[in-house]
Amino acid sequence: MTELKKCPFCGSEMFAPHFYEGMLLCTNEGCYFYSVYLPVITFDKISARIAQLTAERDEWKADAERLIQLANFKNKRAGEYFDLHEQLVKKYEVI
Repeated sequence: MTELKKCPFCGSEMFAPHFYEGMLLCTNEGCYFYSVYLPVITFDKISARIAQLTAERDEWKADAERLIQLANFKNKRAGEYFDLHEQLVKKYEVI
């Protein structure tokens, strides 16, 4: 088992309660983190999130580059440009 780090606020020992997976609590009753959890973030979780965000960024970048290419044709492919614009608006619509 890996050794838990000290509390970032008071320096006391931290513990991982068995009933809350992925949480750490401070053992010092006077500390803020005695009653507020500190999420455990592992390298694997961070790596997975970075990979997800990188994939999303690459997809957005490809869509933006395609839109820019169509916009640079100076109305020769205006229909295709507007169709792609509508697709991207639907794709990235925020609800």
